[in-house]
Amino acid sequence: MKNFKMKHFLRLTLLFLFFYNPAFSQIPGLTQFTTSNGLPSNTVYDIINDETGFLWIATDYGISKFDGVSFTNYTVVNGLPGNEILFFFKDSKKRIWMVSFNGNLGFIQNGNFHNKNTDPSWIQGSNATKRLFFLVKHYSNIRV
Repeated sequence: MKNFKMKHFLRLTLLFLFFYNPAFSQIPGLTQFTTSNGLPSNTVYDIINDETGFLWIATDYGISKFDGVSFTNYTVVNGLPGNEILFFFKDSKKRIWMVSFNGNLGFIQNGNFHNKNTDPSWIQGSNATKRLFFLVKHYSNIRV
């Protein structure tokens, strides 16, 4: 009888240990998006939302616009100042500025991308670019 109870106890313990998993890969109720969902990279530097409700996601392979269902990806081919976008900044004119790893600036306005290559008249000279980069980086509440 004692041997039967011990076997029963061991079976229940092993069954419990087999089905019990205290480690969660993510927080319950939180969706994790990766390249398999459409992101260009699993490395995300910054996220910002625009006035129309889209999320803009800065990665090391361009940016993504997320509408709540799917991702639309953009690179230098679409007008980004660089493929590795480090951070975003929204100004008082509702433009979303972006700073790329190569030091170039650009912004999104009305769904269009602007930078020194796509629209050379928006900022003149490398000194002006450096000053604007410094201001955006150090004073995130600046009015441009």
